Amino acid sequence: MEAALYLCPTPIGNLGDVTLRTLWVLSQARLVLAEDTRRARVLLQSYNLKPSKLVSYHQFNEASRCDEVVVRLKAGESVALMSDAGTPLVADPGFRLVGAALAEGLRVIPLPGAQAVWPALTGSGLPVLPVHVEGFLPRVKQARRRRLTALSTLTDTLVFYEAPHRVASCLDDMATILGDRAACLAREITKHYETFWRGAISELSGKVAAHPVRGEIVLVVAGAAAPVDLPEDLEPQADALMAQGLSSRDVRARLRSEGLNANQAYRAATRRRRSEATEDPRRTGKVIQGKSAS
Repeated sequence: MEAALYLCPTPIGNLGDVTLRTLWVLSQARLVLAEDTRRARVLLQSYNLKPSKLVSYHQFNEASRCDEVVVRLKAGESVALMSDAGTPLVADPGFRLVGAALAEGLRVIPLPGAQAVWPALTGSGLPVLPVHVEGFLPRVKQARRRRLTALSTLTDTLVFYEAPHRVASCLDDMATILGDRAACLAREITKHYETFWRGAISELSGKVAAHPVRGEIVLVVAGAAAPVDLPEDLEPQADALMAQGLSSRDVRARLRSEGLNANQAYRAATRRRRSEATEDPRRTGKVIQGKSAS
C-alpha cells in the first residue's frame, strides 16, 4: 500500500453506505486515526476489519498527535484518518494534519464517500447549483444574525448544519434576516427516522415548535431573488419622492403601492440613497486631494 495520508469518509447513519475502497484502506493502513475509537470499532467490527493500529485523533489531542503522525508518514507508513461520520475535515478534525503533511511534501489521498450535504440538497427540491455550504452558524444570536445578514444577498442555495436545541431560534433568525424563503429541514439522513420537511421558513418554524426535533439536522434555504431590471422611469420617480422629503422607507412604500414589487422598490430607493452618499464625501470618508474627507 502506498505511503500516504488517506482521508476515509464513513457512513453518516446507514453502515451500508461505506465504500469498498474505504474498507480496503482501513484494512491495509499501518495506522488508523479515529475521532472516537469506540464508534470506529462499530464500523470496523461490522465488516470484520482489524487494522494494525487504531488510535484516537480529536480536537483535544490533535496538536500532539499531528507531529507523531507526520513522522510516521515520512518514515514510509500509510495512515488512514476516519471521522465519526461523514468526510474528515468537514466539521471534523483533520485540517491541521493535512496542512502539516502537505507542508512536508507528503501525499494526501482524499477518498469520496458519505456526507450529509448532498443528500439534503438533492432531496430538498431547491436548486442544487450554485450552492453555498456554510456549515454551522455562530451559536450566539447577535453573531448568527450578522452572518445571516452577510449571506442575505447571495443568490446561491444555502446549506447549514444545526443542532436540535438551536434549530428553532435559528429558523426565527432566518425568517427575520433572510425573509420567508423556501427551505427544507432534513434530519437523520440515511437513518431509520430520516425526515424531510419542505416549505417556507415560517412553516418549518411552526413544525419545529409543534414537533421538537432530534438528531443531525441540515437546513437548505433558497438563495436571494436574482436582481430584476428596473423600469426606465423608476429612478426619476424615486428622486422626485425624496425631493419631497420622504425617507427611503417611505419611498419604498409609495412605489410598492403603485404596483412595483418589493425588489424593484427597494433597489430604486437604495440606489438613490447610495448615489447621494457617493456624491457627498463627508458620508463616504473617501480621500480628496490627499486628505481624508471623514
